[in-house]
Amino acid sequence: MKQLQRITLILVSLSLPIFFLLTAVRALFTPLYPMLEYRVPGFPDDIYGFTNAERLDYALIAINYITDPDVALTALSSLQF
Repeated sequence: MKQLQRITLILVSLSLPIFFLLTAVRALFTPLYPMLEYRVPGFPDDIYGFTNAERLDYALIAINYITDPDVALTALSSLQF
């Protein structure tokens, strides 16, 4: 029984950092992150001339494409400058 507890402790200890890392990465793929990030004072201007509103629109479309399995590839291919 003691061996089982030790194995369980090792597995939990190894899986928690992976879980926390993946949770943090997943948090970046929410619409809230670009909304907050583009409003940070001193956020650099776009080198192609996009406004922050345009950048946010494109970011939300890309996040929706990445996180929603029902979105077709045409959602990104139809975007134009």
